Amino acid sequence: MGFYRVVKAQMTRWVKSEFFRPQNLIWNFILPLTWGLQFYFLYIPFQFEEISLQLIDVSNVRINLIGYTLSGQVCWMLFVNASIFGGAFFLRERWGGTLEVLFLSPASRIGIVTGTALAGASNFLWFIVGLLIAVVLVNVQLNVVSWFAVSVSLIVSFLVLIALGMFFETFFITSRLGGMWATAIQEPMQFLSGLIFPIQYLPRLLQVLAITIPLTHVLLIVRGTLLGSLTLESIAWELSFLILMIFCLIGLCLVFLICVERHIKRHANLTMF
Repeated sequence: MGFYRVVKAQMTRWVKSEFFRPQNLIWNFILPLTWGLQFYFLYIPFQFEEISLQLIDVSNVRINLIGYTLSGQVCWMLFVNASIFGGAFFLRERWGGTLEVLFLSPASRIGIVTGTALAGASNFLWFIVGLLIAVVLVNVQLNVVSWFAVSVSLIVSFLVLIALGMFFETFFITSRLGGMWATAIQEPMQFLSGLIFPIQYLPRLLQVLAITIPLTHVLLIVRGTLLGSLTLESIAWELSFLILMIFCLIGLCLVFLICVERHIKRHANLTMF
């Protein structure tokens, strides 16, 4: 089966079975808001009204605190849905005994991974509903000077987070501990990406590590264009890095899937780790 047919079939299959599950509704509709409030109240004792961001070409971008926490949740929940939910789908395939059969079929391997990532990301629509309600309730003030820059940053962010989700999924499908790995990566990603606090407050060594994480740059450009009045020129370096990472992550997915296919044909078993 071709790439597009496999993507469509995989998305249709998982969206029909998962989109209205109570667990997904609670996770996407309620939990992100509670996380946002938790991160917001972390700053209350210090009486911060604004947060300072530093990009490669721009320093000391001031954005309001509530907008900082809510915009961070947007990017984080898309990453969680595209990668961790996708990994959970593969784990359920393994429990059902159908994962090896799926990858031994003539279906496009990259199509399976892409369709699963997009199906997981579709649950993100529930979070958008909750986010709009939160924006109205707390009266978030946007500071936009270029809607074109906002549009480009959102599109590139979506693509790179889907690619990042696909990268993690290709690892999850080869491990019986995929659920554990999916949970284990959350805390380090939150800490290093600047989700909770700006990365310039990290120790220098961790700052170097943080700037290699695509999610870090996603948070910077989304917050900067929506809340910090940044233009396309201001985020050019971050956009260039993210576009490069899209191709690198998809390339790594393809290489790893080739290794997976060889392993399956040799052992008739997906488990590598």
